[in-house]
Amino acid sequence: IMTRFGYMHPPSGGTALTALIGGDAVTDLGFEFIWRPVLLNAVLLVLLAVAINAPFKWRRYPAKT
Repeated sequence: IMTRFGYMHPPSGGTALTALIGGDAVTDLGFEFIWRPVLLNAVLLVLLAVAINAPFKWRRYPAKT
C-alpha cells in the first residue's frame, strides 16, 4: 500500500533498513527479529501512549468509539 500510493512510514522503513544492514546479527536471529526488536518497540510505544494520555480525562488512548 505504501509503495502504491508513494507514502513512506518511517518506522517500517527503519525496520526494513535494520534487517537489510544488520548483517549476521539479524540473520542469526531469523524470525526472532520480528519478536525481539519489532514487537518489543511496538508494545513500548503503546504503553508510552497510554501513560502519557492517562492523566487527562478529555484525552484518552485508545479512544472509545
